[in-house]
Amino acid sequence: MSTFNREYSEIYDLLYETKDYQGEVHLIEEVIRKYKPDAKKIIDYGCGTGMHTKALALKGYEISGIDKNENMLAIAKQKLKEHENVHFYNTKERDQIDPGSVDVCITLFDVISYMNTNEELRDFLTYVKSVLRSNGLFIFDFWYGPGVINLRPEKRWKELIAGNREILRLTEPVHDHENCIVSATHETMIIERERIINRITETHKMRYFFKNEIHIFLNCHGFEVLNFGTWKDINASPAISDWSALAVAQKV
Repeated sequence: MSTFNREYSEIYDLLYETKDYQGEVHLIEEVIRKYKPDAKKIIDYGCGTGMHTKALALKGYEISGIDKNENMLAIAKQKLKEHENVHFYNTKERDQIDPGSVDVCITLFDVISYMNTNEELRDFLTYVKSVLRSNGLFIFDFWYGPGVINLRPEKRWKELIAGNREILRLTEPVHDHENCIVSATHETMIIERERIINRITETHKMRYFFKNEIHIFLNCHGFEVLNFGTWKDINASPAISDWSALAVAQKV
């Protein structure tokens, strides 16, 4: 089953309209000012529809958005077509970015958790290290294992209104404990005048990680962990009451 197909991509920003992109970018800037205050060039890997990309571009950074999904990239390109300091690449084109030319790489909204295999993650970390300058920053969030296990995946229902349309989404998870993966199937219905005009089904496989596991992956690929926290407090240890963790690492 495809992920982020055209119909789902078109309503993606509506589904996450309450996500605090501005607050997240504010925290990212605090981290950059602390550890890499001279940073000018950023990669947003897994940029999706470009919401983090846009917020950072408006702050004056030169930013490259990379994503493997052409549907999401098309929306991002349209959204930021007038910004000369923004460039977009499909993951197949990522080698167009010069090695050792980037100050900061961000990978947000749990993109790391879409990397279900060790091979995918190793390939990604090798790439990030190759494009970062010496002492460059790598900032990413992911599904935090103890939080997922404690809170347990459950069915979720989401409703929102967009003009004369109603969007309903039911999410049903299947938990693969052995491989630390939650397969979340989203059944989305778009209703207009009490009639279903579209039904979209997608399954997103999300891997969760543990703190020691992240440390091992990063250390093996030439990174030093600077902070291991949360979106609420980058200096506070992740808690079992939260699925999300935020990490800051530096190329050594």
